[in-house]
Amino acid sequence: MNSGLPEYIDSWDDENAKNADVAKVVAKQERNFRAGKKFEYCNTNYVLLGLIVARVSVLWRAANFHSDSKDYLSAEVL
Repeated sequence: MNSGLPEYIDSWDDENAKNADVAKVVAKQERNFRAGKKFEYCNTNYVLLGLIVARVSVLWRAANFHSDSKDYLSAEVL
């Protein structure tokens, strides 16, 4: 990856940590290099991607729950 984010696995010892915990710690750390200047594999990027996917999924479900429930409630029951 070319984000420059530090690799959280190198300095992380809590096996029970949640992705949000990792993100908070990494946000306080200095980047290894400026984004786009170098390529270096980094698991931290996947942790952040997981947080984004989880957040978007929650927002999508919340938005669609309202419309789905409205359609269900307005459907004629035989």
